[in-house]
Amino acid sequence: MTTTERSPDQVMAQITTELGAGLGTFLTALGLRHGLWAALAGAGPLGVTEVAARTGLAEPYVREWLRSQAAAGYLDYDADTFSLPEAVEIAILHAPGGAIVNACAHLMASMGASFADFEKAFRGGAGFAWHQRDPEYWAGTDALTRSTIHTGLIAAAIEALPGVADALRAGGTVADIGCGYGAPTRMIAEAFPAARVTGYDYHDRSIAEARSRADGEVRFEVASASDFPGTGHALVTFVDSLHDLGDPVGALAHARRSLAPGGAVLLIEPPGGDHVTDNLNPAGRMYERAFHGDQFREVVARLNALGVEVWLPEAGGPVELGSPMHEALMMLLGAQAQREVARARQRVLAAMRAQTRVQGRFLGGRPPYGYRLVDGGRHPNPVHGRWGRRVQVLAPDPVTASWVRWMFAERARGRTVASLARELNERGVVCPSGANPERNAHRSGERWIVRTVAMILENPRYTGRQVWNRSSTTGHGPGGRRGGRGSGALRWNPLSEWELSERIAHEPLVDDETFVAVQGMRVAKPAKDGEVRCYMLAGLVVCGLCGRRMDGHWVHGRAGYRCRHGFTSAKRRSDGEPRNIYVREDHLLKALPHLLVRTAGPVEEGAGEELVDHVREQRLQIHYDSRCLEIRRAQLTLKTVGPARRPVQPALALDWCADVEVVEI
Repeated sequence: MTTTERSPDQVMAQITTELGAGLGTFLTALGLRHGLWAALAGAGPLGVTEVAARTGLAEPYVREWLRSQAAAGYLDYDADTFSLPEAVEIAILHAPGGAIVNACAHLMASMGASFADFEKAFRGGAGFAWHQRDPEYWAGTDALTRSTIHTGLIAAAIEALPGVADALRAGGTVADIGCGYGAPTRMIAEAFPAARVTGYDYHDRSIAEARSRADGEVRFEVASASDFPGTGHALVTFVDSLHDLGDPVGALAHARRSLAPGGAVLLIEPPGGDHVTDNLNPAGRMYERAFHGDQFREVVARLNALGVEVWLPEAGGPVELGSPMHEALMMLLGAQAQREVARARQRVLAAMRAQTRVQGRFLGGRPPYGYRLVDGGRHPNPVHGRWGRRVQVLAPDPVTASWVRWMFAERARGRTVASLARELNERGVVCPSGANPERNAHRSGERWIVRTVAMILENPRYTGRQVWNRSSTTGHGPGGRRGGRGSGALRWNPLSEWELSERIAHEPLVDDETFVAVQGMRVAKPAKDGEVRCYMLAGLVVCGLCGRRMDGHWVHGRAGYRCRHGFTSAKRRSDGEPRNIYVREDHLLKALPHLLVRTAGPVEEGAGEELVDHVREQRLQIHYDSRCLEIRRAQLTLKTVGPARRPVQPALALDWCADVEVVEI
């Protein structure tokens, strides 16, 4: 099912309608709480003054309320009078409509008050637990449950379970999980007075409220869904609670273990189709669920292992994992749900790009070295501002900002990046991971390295502009998408994918002219003869002393490789440490056919490029320690690099081993 093509004006009309409907929820609830709907019921056309007199409310407020309800279509308007249609009266005052609106007003007010906290959880991927809500939300949820679920519904569901109703009439036990304020628990006890009914919830404040409302033999205890006590239950119920649990499968497994023979688990959940197109409606906006890949298969398999069947309307019964038709059905449903996820992702990314480019907003993450986060005032969105949300902006850090300015100034004077790192270490300047150890627990925070200084000099945020999407990672799981949260190697995006603010967003630490000049200094310069240096074995030569890959090193007009054993111009070498080792590339290429003879058979000398390609394809490495040359399989796992140790025997080794090839060069 595809959305009908619409014009931007039509979309704006829908947005306006939905905004009005959201505000209308509170106005409708206001009328319920102050008798406005009751005053209009059965009274025929009434003017503003008459309604105000009947309710004792201020006439200006009553006038605006009546007009808003007429605009919503709930009231008829004619000649400055308002009347309540019979259908609206029944839905709001007699059917559950009014109670649902009143309950949802509590929920929406609570959601607005805690939206900033929920946004943090949403952005970080953390949960937003029940105890993090407030009493208004708990009360609203209880009111919504009581307005949509009644004793007759629960009794009918239990009667449909073979043998369960008789067991309860005989005094069987019931465990109601996630009971909240206890409304469903009391309904079960009312329908089956002889049953021993206990409500369980991990939230102690909800249990305290449930106990205050309890009557008869109903009991309430604090316990989680995965460890509630007791065995031999005739019935375990989850009334509008399973979808809120952190581990629903674990809760169902524990419930099954707690049942008596012939016992049953009863689930009552909000109406929501398992097919995306079944939920493309107003109710679906509240209850839409999405899955993709193997998620549905894995859930069904785990539930089946626990003896629980999963039914789908599209399948016409229980899902059969071995059925080709059901396999195709799950693939179709998963693809449609994944499409909805992709659409949501694109909307979020578009919003983040606009916030960066137009507003210069700080979108989270670590502040760059030299900056700190400070309060930037009221949120620019008026609604968020009314909720008390504040924005955070970057401001120069009083301790580290001066060192960032120093780095740019010194680099602009022509100093090397390595010399800057060395001086920072010698002067004891705290490095980025040391300045913020809480957010860099994975780093030592002990010293500067050349790459850290280089990354600071490359960061355009020091010019005062906000930048987003400089880097990305790979998502969780097999086939994780690029840009997914928190896994995989960091990938630097091309400049064309960056988003830069159109204006200065925070105080700059370097002017544009200096920043551009420093970037120009970082451009690789051609050799004196104008040629580009080419290293055929780049990345394939490994130091036999310390295990590090050897660096390309051009000397005497020839390509070669060297290893400094981890010592750089930013880290001075101590006395007694091994000297650098060097090897010429032409010597390595000459020895390569002899090294490969055992792994590739006879090879022709001089076919350098083909041999190098073979080494790369076979994931081989050349190891050199100044005495001997070996070829080995590349390590597939990371290992700790130990300190280099110069061999005592200076003579070239000519020993041959079973797993390596050694030749003299």
